[in-house]
Amino acid sequence: MNIMETNNEARSVAKLLADIEVILEAAIQEAVEKLRPYTQRQLEPDEIFACFELWNLQNYGLNYNKFFARQNDQGRINLDPDYEPVTEDASFIPELDKYMEDVFGNQEFELTQAEDEEFSAEHEQQLFKWFAECWWAAGGESSAVPTFFCFEKEGVCRDLKTAEVLSEVEAARRLGYEVEV
Repeated sequence: MNIMETNNEARSVAKLLADIEVILEAAIQEAVEKLRPYTQRQLEPDEIFACFELWNLQNYGLNYNKFFARQNDQGRINLDPDYEPVTEDASFIPELDKYMEDVFGNQEFELTQAEDEEFSAEHEQQLFKWFAECWWAAGGESSAVPTFFCFEKEGVCRDLKTAEVLSEVEAARRLGYEVEV
């Protein structure tokens, strides 16, 4: 199957999503192996949860963000994040990054605004579902660190079991911590 058709007639939101599904399916095992060490982590002092952050609008890089409950000078408990890359200057899903660059770097192909909105919403759902499946396949069920998922600079967390969207503060409260940002 040639997923690199270049004319507009061969492209549609459904075709893009189908092509991406093939790429994601082929990337499962590598993603599972990259995630496995995170399922074996123990909470650090004051750490309450972590959140994988996928840079879907850039190169599909992945951060692992740890969230700590720490007391500030005024005696309040703040939610204090610590960000670290999983893939240092590289893509977590390199074939998808290449495909998207080929598709959207092609000046002959553009989505209408409505198509772009449809694609973005469907693509986020597709990526979340894929990532959650990879997390569970890597052993996420046994993780000692409560772990969530988000897209770049979103400021919310998605529950990897239920897909429920929570603010970072709501995620901390769900885990029994009263924190401020």
